[in-house]
Amino acid sequence: MAVSQPFHHNGAVKSLVFSPDGKWIVSGSEDKTVRAWVGNWQGWLDIACNRLRYHPVLNDPETLAQDEIARGARETCQKYSPDWQTK
Repeated sequence: MAVSQPFHHNGAVKSLVFSPDGKWIVSGSEDKTVRAWVGNWQGWLDIACNRLRYHPVLNDPETLAQDEIARGARETCQKYSPDWQTK
């Protein structure tokens, strides 16, 4: 597993895990790659929130399950992402 820059996979990211100290993120993708990212959880969460801002599931969920996930994602982004706090 290599330390990667920039935050990129060739397929959709299917899983993310933060290290207990918040300094590492490991992501797994549908392209079967696993990548490790150095940073802090607040910075990475801000990047993730900004990338999710216009995702169809966040803005137009098709099922109750998607709506619940979208609501949780929006609440998290509004609470922790500086860009979302001002909107």
